[in-house]
Amino acid sequence: VSQSRYKRKALKSQPEYGDKNRRKSKQYRSDNPEAYRTGLRKWRKKNPGYSKKRYSTISSVRILTISRERIKVALRRKGQQKERNTIEYLGCDVATLEKHITGKFTAGMSMEKVMSREIEIHHRIPPGRVMRDCPENFYKSLRYENLEPMWAEENRRRSSYIWPDVALEAIAWGIKLKPFEVKKALEAGIKLPSS
Repeated sequence: VSQSRYKRKALKSQPEYGDKNRRKSKQYRSDNPEAYRTGLRKWRKKNPGYSKKRYSTISSVRILTISRERIKVALRRKGQQKERNTIEYLGCDVATLEKHITGKFTAGMSMEKVMSREIEIHHRIPPGRVMRDCPENFYKSLRYENLEPMWAEENRRRSSYIWPDVALEAIAWGIKLKPFEVKKALEAGIKLPSS
């Protein structure tokens, strides 16, 4: 019995094993969606704190979960459902997403502060505004390049407004600035194109 356990362990360490297993698993899920969901429900019932523990301890899980929820909300507001994997909407894998977010940290920011919710993941150009003013760029607004870390208080203050630091980029995307957004941009010394 122990010899077969070692053989299984050796097999699992081979990259081809993982690829083959993932393909089989994906095929099973698509062939038996109801049985898969039932099994998943049973597993979650037996392991109630698993997801919460991963969310509160693993930074990449936290960032991906936040992104997933924001994408769902944005699509729901557009009247659509999430039909693709979060990674496909973001345009990158989890490691690249985390590297992108940490690369945008300013003074005093750290992953620990993201985990403690002092820092939130912010859309530089809000998908809601993109959807209203230039729907053809909606999926572009969901991509990881449009995300950045921001202090929670400032993120809430910014809401879905276009701030001077992204005003020119928003105009290039086709967003129409509101009068007070134009005023703020001009006060900040941003030269806006004449319309």
